[in-house]
Formats: sequence, C-alpha cells, structure tokens
Amino acid sequence: MKKLISYSVFSSILFSTSFCKFNWVGLNLSTNDVTNCVNFQLTRGGNCISDFEKLKPVLDKFIELRYTIDRLPEVLGVPNQTIEGSTLIYNLNANTVGCKAILKVKNNELISYSVEGCN
Repeated sequence: MKKLISYSVFSSILFSTSFCKFNWVGLNLSTNDVTNCVNFQLTRGGNCISDFEKLKPVLDKFIELRYTIDRLPEVLGVPNQTIEGSTLIYNLNANTVGCKAILKVKNNELISYSVEGCN
C-alpha cells in the first residue's frame, strides 16, 4: 500500500510538472525550483511551512528580475487573501489564522516576503 501511495504522489508531481510546464515559461526557473513550486501547491491546505521555505529562491528571483505578480498564482497557486492589491497572503497551515506567508507588492511587482505567526 505504501508503494502505491508513493507511486501516486510521485506520478502526480511528475504529471503536474510536465503538464503545467507552460506555467514557468519565461521565468528562468531550475527544475528544482519548479518541483518546489509544485510541492507547495500540492501541500497547500495542510502544513506547508517547509515547502514555502524552499520557495525563497523563486521569490528572490521575482524580486531581482522584477517579474510581475500576475505570474505568481501560476507558480504558487492563488493566494488565500489579497489586501488592496498590495499584499498577498498564503496560509501555511490548515488554520485560517496563524502561520502565513505575507508577500508585499508595489507597482504590480513583488518587493518583499515574510513568514508571520509560525511559532
């Protein structure tokens, strides 16, 4: 049974990465970055704090290369909350309160990110 579950998860990740490869066209992400993005999307709704930590190189690239935030939902999924177009919030656990990733936006570009409420 464990082999079947492992195979199913691996197949899902591989399929997601292959099928949705267009999400990352033009973003200059490594295979590892793409895998981390897929893993984050798959673990959302549960505890995905460690998966978010692995996305720092991707988010740093968004800041450094000034990619527009229009591309963020493609690689991270849709945020749980958007505040006045200047803040995107991703819940990093199953609760709607507590541990969150806070992404700050200015002029349609990511300018900073942080993790809050994760004790």
